[in-house]
Amino acid sequence: ALDFKVVYAGGNCYTPVDLVASRDAGETKWNDNAAFSKRFDAFFKANIRLSFRMNGKKVSHEYQFYIENVTNHKNVLYQMYSKSKDEVVNTYQLGFFPMILYRMNF
Repeated sequence: ALDFKVVYAGGNCYTPVDLVASRDAGETKWNDNAAFSKRFDAFFKANIRLSFRMNGKKVSHEYQFYIENVTNHKNVLYQMYSKSKDEVVNTYQLGFFPMILYRMNF
């Protein structure tokens, strides 16, 4: 089998980081008065999977090669305050990620 999946969705809502309060506290503090008032950019991800299955009388074998986020698109997951950089930094979702699978079903 050959599978291809493309996801394009609106960005998630988030609460912005309060930079002044974060600097004072030395850790991430969010602006609760503006809870979920911001939205990240639209989300894009494409996955591809190549699989082969052999069925026997008592057992089946399945082999898969799967690539998540084949385009290596950088999607923002959340924002945090970085004390070492003294700024708000983005943390991104997993980028290009290949996986190999072997499964045996009885």
